Amino acid sequence: MSDKVFKESGAIQVLSIQMSKQGVNEFTLANNEILLAVFCQGRGDVTFSEKKIFAVEKEYVMICGGMGRNEISVCTEDLPESQVILVVLTGICMPEKMKRGCLRNQSSKIVSMLIREIGEKQFGYVSNCESLINMLLILLHRECNQAEERLTDLERRKYCEKVNSYVQKHYLDNPSMEFLANKFGYSGNAQMLRRDFLRFYGVTPVAISKVKKLEEAKRLLVTTTYSMNEIAVILKYKSNTHFGADFKRSTGMTPVEYRKNIRAEREKQIQAENHQMNLEEYLAKTC
Repeated sequence: MSDKVFKESGAIQVLSIQMSKQGVNEFTLANNEILLAVFCQGRGDVTFSEKKIFAVEKEYVMICGGMGRNEISVCTEDLPESQVILVVLTGICMPEKMKRGCLRNQSSKIVSMLIREIGEKQFGYVSNCESLINMLLILLHRECNQAEERLTDLERRKYCEKVNSYVQKHYLDNPSMEFLANKFGYSGNAQMLRRDFLRFYGVTPVAISKVKKLEEAKRLLVTTTYSMNEIAVILKYKSNTHFGADFKRSTGMTPVEYRKNIRAEREKQIQAENHQMNLEEYLAKTC
């Protein structure tokens, strides 16, 4: 599998697993631990670090543990008839596009088997659940890939138009390809987004962001008296040194040299215009 879903064969280890109909279930995840919440009947919400991330149109969600220990609440109180499988596991690499999605018929059958195993708790049920979870993750991974491959050219173009519009407005934030791929219909597949964007625009979103930032830097240098440090802060560079190096790499001049050259050219233009006006006035008087 291209995304290396599993660190190694058989590496997934179930740390805890339960099925619940309760209103709220609170979990605490440590580093490298993952919560898999599968809503068997109905839907609900998952709150992670005080932020609700489980949209009502989804039927499962996977959350990685972060720095330290993160509190997670799984809420089904508005859905009294719902059942949810809550699994804390470890040992898999989590591509962003696998963290949430919708179940299909095949995966629903696996969920039914999980429900039976957890409900009966017969000898070896944890090992069986681990195997079923492996199968579920593989199916979900396939669904993500298939959904991406089914994108039409029109859909790809629309997504790329949204990416372009976003980058044009938020270029100072230096949005990464991974961020854009997650935000605009590519389920975290930055490589696919880059390929499509190149096809439609001839450049990458990152390149557009750099060009826009360079244009703004030139405008500030010409129209304001801001210092190099002030401009570096406005353009969200790490330092004045980074700003200067990036500007020279793009234009062949330092920001100071560019400002001096533009001002010198403007003075020459003004002098030439004044000379032309004086000449026209002299000719008018003598004629």
